[in-house]
Amino acid sequence: MALRTPNTTPTIPYALPVLGHVFGLAWDPVNFVNKTLLQYGWTRPLRIEAGSQSFTVLGNPTHINQVFRFSKQLASKPGAVFSVKYFLGTPSESIPLYEADDSGMASRPKKESSTRQEDRIHYHQHHAAQKYLAAQHLPPLSQRFIATLARNLEVISNNWLEHPDLYSFLQQHVGAAGIEALMGSEILRLHPTLLDEYEIFERSIPKFARCLPRWLLPKEYKNRDRLLDAFKKWHIHGHANSDCSRLAPGDPEWDPYFGSKLMKARQDYASRMKAMNAGACASEDLGLMFALNSNSIPSIFWLVFEALKDLELRERLMSEAVCCLCPGPARFDIPKLCDQPLLQSAFAETLRLRIATGVVRVSEHGPFKLDGYTIEKNHRMLAFARCLALNAEAWTQSGRPPTRPLEEFQAERFLVPKKKCFADSSDVGSPSASGDEGLEFSVEGLAGCWLPFGGGQRLCPGRHFAKQLIISAFALLFNDFDVELSPSVDAKNVVADTNLLAVGGLPPVGKVPFRIKRKE
Repeated sequence: MALRTPNTTPTIPYALPVLGHVFGLAWDPVNFVNKTLLQYGWTRPLRIEAGSQSFTVLGNPTHINQVFRFSKQLASKPGAVFSVKYFLGTPSESIPLYEADDSGMASRPKKESSTRQEDRIHYHQHHAAQKYLAAQHLPPLSQRFIATLARNLEVISNNWLEHPDLYSFLQQHVGAAGIEALMGSEILRLHPTLLDEYEIFERSIPKFARCLPRWLLPKEYKNRDRLLDAFKKWHIHGHANSDCSRLAPGDPEWDPYFGSKLMKARQDYASRMKAMNAGACASEDLGLMFALNSNSIPSIFWLVFEALKDLELRERLMSEAVCCLCPGPARFDIPKLCDQPLLQSAFAETLRLRIATGVVRVSEHGPFKLDGYTIEKNHRMLAFARCLALNAEAWTQSGRPPTRPLEEFQAERFLVPKKKCFADSSDVGSPSASGDEGLEFSVEGLAGCWLPFGGGQRLCPGRHFAKQLIISAFALLFNDFDVELSPSVDAKNVVADTNLLAVGGLPPVGKVPFRIKRKE
């Protein structure tokens, strides 16, 4: 491997002059990077040339943790700009807003930045989600979600109902409840086919990721256009009936027109940005819908699927869930539910195995020192959650050697022995309802290996809502219903669709038929 200068990262050899590894990165980036790390080693950063672009790939948890520690110095803008350009159909006249914002994510802009406070799009996005998807705003949001899901499932009787596809069922019911909780009920009333069109859009993402033009993907572009038109019409309707400036503590947490305060806050800050026209606002909310559904629905599917495969696991998980039942429309004490050790571990394991996001960072205002290497200004550093999730050596180095192959689902993988309390040696915690006495949930030491939510200053602001949504939906489904895979399903042949690697959650390949009925 070549070194450009003594302190630069080594460059992976390539056979095609000028083009480099452009085809490998464009067509199957995660598998290409994984093979590169296996061939050339994961312990040091590796440079990949791809046409006019170059990337440094990180496969070492130590390096990833260093990148997260220096979050204030680094930006994730390239990934965001790529998404608005190619995934979300943002109007070309609005793209410079995203490209120009170099102000960082802190409340005070970086001193080198000249971006106006109103135009700090990346900060406003993150700050609004961080504020309105946590603290006092989270409980009413999660409670509304689970109450809405329970209401939506009232159509299911105590007679067996055969359904052709578990994933589509969850998309329609759980997805609709999440959208109503977050965005209000009017958007689904105005556009009843929203979820059908969204499902097509999600499956089109790998094609959009290859930057293919409209004439090569006419159906995919036309479907996305319908989605964007639906968001535009919803925005007009919402502004005619709701005041997005009502964000004070005493103002309602939810209304049917814009849903949660998060949606109102997004409309409110966008109204002060000249570049945020109707098309850009529509693309923004399509992006939020994608962020919500592309991770939560695959995660719920795989958690439910693992429980359907393994009756003993399902009973252990539900023994924790039933201890958290409570009166009221929300059905569960959701914070208590999401604090159960085995449920948390199964949730974390599902994300480890089925969420395949990428982490992109650049240093916008000067070179970045990484373990003795110099990363040039604006050079992209890239890490894939999938590569780290399956690297047994890296897990062992991080102090958590796998007890079962990382390619397998192990619900107990994130359970560790409880730490003894030396102030009172008799205090070993209350017995676990699942039978896992003496164990507690922990991701300690795994910040560079377990990356479903990213890390550092840009840690996903919606992670708390996502966790509560996934675990509470799982608990409600198995508490209220009997669910069985159809006899035609061979569980070992149900595999993840790796076309969405590097983008988000991995749905299954093909349909998974099942049947469901309400418990007596």
